[in-house]
Amino acid sequence: MRADFLGQFLLRRGVISEAQLEQAVEKQRQSNMRIGDLAVDSGKMTVAQAEMIAAKQRQIDKRFGEIAREAGLLSEDDLSFLLDDQRRRRLKIGAALVAIGALTEQQLDKELEAFFTQQTDAQQAIDRAERHSQIARISRRAAEALISLLTRALGLNAKLAELEPICEPQGKQTQVSCVLAAQLTGDLPSTLFLGIDQVLARRICECFLPAADLESASGDSASRSHGALTSFIALAASSLCGRLQADGDDAGYDLCVVHDAPGAAAELFAGSVSVACATVATLGGELIIGIMTEDG
Repeated sequence: MRADFLGQFLLRRGVISEAQLEQAVEKQRQSNMRIGDLAVDSGKMTVAQAEMIAAKQRQIDKRFGEIAREAGLLSEDDLSFLLDDQRRRRLKIGAALVAIGALTEQQLDKELEAFFTQQTDAQQAIDRAERHSQIARISRRAAEALISLLTRALGLNAKLAELEPICEPQGKQTQVSCVLAAQLTGDLPSTLFLGIDQVLARRICECFLPAADLESASGDSASRSHGALTSFIALAASSLCGRLQADGDDAGYDLCVVHDAPGAAAELFAGSVSVACATVATLGGELIIGIMTEDG
């Protein structure tokens, strides 16, 4: 049982076509503007100021408006105005599908009822998995940290799709573009790994690197891409530890990139007794999160 996006749910049920979903997503993207874009369009910030705040978002786990307010670039009134404008413009995928004629209002209402039932069942499965073990809880917190990071820094819609409380290390295979890992210290010393598919890996590099570096095939460019992915997991690990500390865990982290190569993530499980995995889904691909520990 997985938690899906509504569009993926409808596509799997054969209610809409892939072309209709792509059209609806594009319509939604045009309507759902980010706070930085709204700030520039309304004249409250310059493009350079918005880009500066966006760059800071790639270093700290904070909202755009919070960083801009702390920098003195937006007032509380400015931020309230922009958030209201963003909410007013927001277009949900169901409404977008109705707008392009893929669904009627009646069809949407019927499908939403089935969708919410499926989502409730999936969420209950995730909650049960979290209660299974401490590393499953840490894995869920890691997923929440990554969802926040993907949303704020990359502008991607992301959600926790699945949580597996205990996986068999020998049998866990995941085909990914690259695998990164960071060591966590604290009450339960463990390793956080991220298995990132090619689409998401490129989106991360686009976020952390200038466009010219992406197009270069040089070894130096590959090194900078590696640095971008390293920065991504460093920020993810830092955010995770902040969440664990808020939960009352005495957790710090020490970054250690373990793998950066195509293939299966099973190599990372060598010697591990317990593995908890979470899947974060986006409209463009998936990111596999694992927490590994030598203590069951």
